[in-house]
Amino acid sequence: MIIKESVYKQILSFCPLVPPETGGIIGSSSTIVDTVAFDNCNKILESAIYVPNVERLNYILSEWQKNNILFCGLFHSHIKGQETLSKDDIEYIKTIFSCLPLTITELYFPIVIPKSRIISYKAISQNHSIKIMCDTIDLVP
Repeated sequence: MIIKESVYKQILSFCPLVPPETGGIIGSSSTIVDTVAFDNCNKILESAIYVPNVERLNYILSEWQKNNILFCGLFHSHIKGQETLSKDDIEYIKTIFSCLPLTITELYFPIVIPKSRIISYKAISQNHSIKIMCDTIDLVP
């Protein structure tokens, strides 16, 4: 994933150390992730699961579309030491792809380790199956 350094820093500063499972969406007006929208998600405090505010995020996506910003993926935070996608994360990624047009074949699903770093995962839809792999992050000015 190629991402503007300023967006990377915004995401790191937005995600608090506790509670985990804070997130948002990322977008691009080119081949670089240059846009971010933070989610005032529906917190379930007794569960370590990210529940996006779908109504708000869909509104933001419609505004992005008017401004030629493409949806690139969804990020959320994990606690320190949990740097991989959970089983629930993977199921959620599959659900997202099932709702999207077939023209969208790649999305990013970064995991944010608050105040530390971001680990990028790239999901590719091919022949009705989803392949998920760890991806490098390249920061650009």
